[in-house]
Amino acid sequence: MENKTPILELLNISKRFPGVIALNDVTLTVDTGEIVALIGENGAGKSTLMKILGGAISRDSGTVKIEGQPAEIKSPREASALGIEFIHQELSVLDNLDVAANIFLRREPTKAGPLKLIDRPRLYREADALLAKLGLDLPSRTSLSRLSLAQHQLVEIARAIARFEPVTVGVSRAFFEPARTATIPSVTTSDELLPANASPRLRLWHVEPDITSNPVVGRFA
Repeated sequence: MENKTPILELLNISKRFPGVIALNDVTLTVDTGEIVALIGENGAGKSTLMKILGGAISRDSGTVKIEGQPAEIKSPREASALGIEFIHQELSVLDNLDVAANIFLRREPTKAGPLKLIDRPRLYREADALLAKLGLDLPSRTSLSRLSLAQHQLVEIARAIARFEPVTVGVSRAFFEPARTATIPSVTTSDELLPANASPRLRLWHVEPDITSNPVVGRFA
């Protein structure tokens, strides 16, 4: 029988700041393979909910479950260990490094020996394999200073995926926050970033369009 356990559950989440109720008994359930968009005006609580999921802030009440198991995510490092990665609107790529160096920043493959020198042939080989797998036409040796903002975002997404999946394995979980400054087409590009031979488990987009309606959750097949 197929397992119907949601891959992600945020149950009855509440969060208060001085003088403000940021989240009041919010529940969000995401099934395997779903694409979900959180949409709402400024102050609706989208960023707060994602920061709780990412371990940046704590919740006052409620439960977080990953694949049916309660999860206490107390830091971004703990979130990353669970396969949760964010692409924030404030990008963290470095213009003075090339594409490959940004993708494997602080996780560079090293040569054998006591000095642990960076294995640059392997660095570029693995970066090229990942970029090809994701269908991204980005030369791994190109400096980011020569790329557009949209390409910077693609490098950031590739880095997030590389953190928690080997190049030879399909994508499991990734969380993106393009927001208003994004130049990447949302749903179409997320599909293109997941190769046909991958087995995507969860793709969640956190977006902030200029709208005045109440917060809503959009689900896409």
